[in-house]
Amino acid sequence: MVPTQDGFRTVMAIGAAAALAALATAACLPRRPRAEDEGAGRPPSATFKEPAAR
Repeated sequence: MVPTQDGFRTVMAIGAAAALAALATAACLPRRPRAEDEGAGRPPSATFKEPAAR
C-alpha cells in the first residue's frame, strides 16, 4: 500500500523536527578534552609549572 502525499509530508516533517531537536541537544553537550590538551591523563593543575624564582 502506498501512503498518501499528506501522510508522507507529515512523517517527513516529524523526522525533520526530531533531527533538528537532536542537533540542538547535541550542540548543548559539553566537549570532552583531548588527551594532549590535558597532559595525557593528568589533571590540568599537574601540567602547569610556575616559573622558577630568581
